[in-house]
Amino acid sequence: MSKLNLIEQRIKELDGGAFQNLFDCYLCNKYKYSNICTVGKHDGTNKVTKGIPDSYVENNDGTYILIMYGTTSNSFKKLKEDIEDCINESKTKISNSKIKKIICGYASTNITIEQNEELKKLVPNIELELICLSTISMDLCFNYPDIVYDHLGISIDTRQIYSPSGFIQAYDKSSMTAPLNIDFFYRESELKEIKNSIIENICTVVIGQAGVGKTKIVLESLKDTKFRDYTILCVRNNGEILSSDISTYISKQGKYILFLDDANNTKDLNFILDYIYNPPKDIEIKLIMTIRDYAKGNIIKEICKHSIPNTIKIETFNKDEIEEIIQNN
Repeated sequence: MSKLNLIEQRIKELDGGAFQNLFDCYLCNKYKYSNICTVGKHDGTNKVTKGIPDSYVENNDGTYILIMYGTTSNSFKKLKEDIEDCINESKTKISNSKIKKIICGYASTNITIEQNEELKKLVPNIELELICLSTISMDLCFNYPDIVYDHLGISIDTRQIYSPSGFIQAYDKSSMTAPLNIDFFYRESELKEIKNSIIENICTVVIGQAGVGKTKIVLESLKDTKFRDYTILCVRNNGEILSSDISTYISKQGKYILFLDDANNTKDLNFILDYIYNPPKDIEIKLIMTIRDYAKGNIIKEICKHSIPNTIKIETFNKDEIEEIIQNN
């Protein structure tokens, strides 16, 4: 069985609450929603509860994106009921003029073109997005393997490439490193320097002693809105070869930022450098990496075979800075 078919099968096996968890996570990653609010599920469980909508997002202009989910076999009937509920002001308690978009995720693929057109006519003045089983399965398989692994228990790759949020989650599972999910302090000039370097250079190298906060400052810099049009991929090495994963993740037309943490632990760095400096057609790649001081010589020597990287050094915190960081975290 192909992994795509296996993903579809596992999604169909999910109960309502687990299906909603998966879809909420998917939409947050796909559309960068930072404020998705779940209504149709009990907190901390997979038990569903009645609510219209199942989830929603409030936009900056005060309008809303309403999200509905369905796992029933009669998709058209369920979708029609869900859309009609979303525009029923007595149920949503808001004016339809405040609804910017309705998203419906459903665990089947049996909606015909005729039915699709009929559903769109229900909301002529509201954007409608229907996400069927095959759509989410393919998108998860090719773009969000960390979600596939966490929610469906299926391993797509070598488990080394993550979204920024997935990277932080994986990193913070280790008890041997300082956590990344903490407030950011100081380093404002270095932060600005890293952001500018990513824009202006193909390769940026952040060096410093172990524990000075190289990983944290890079992740903080990648939050900037100037990188909104880039797909950001973060690598946490586990000793396996990365070449196949890199070729898979960076294959579609677009702009990418590849963050290679602790690049001195990467086995196939030469392949990655060749791929970065000679990318496929219509693909732009920015590389940023962290390297510990003791390993910088050999790594920079390899990079210089392609071009001179921009190098930024991160110094250690002083005693007072360390005390404030600890007190606030």
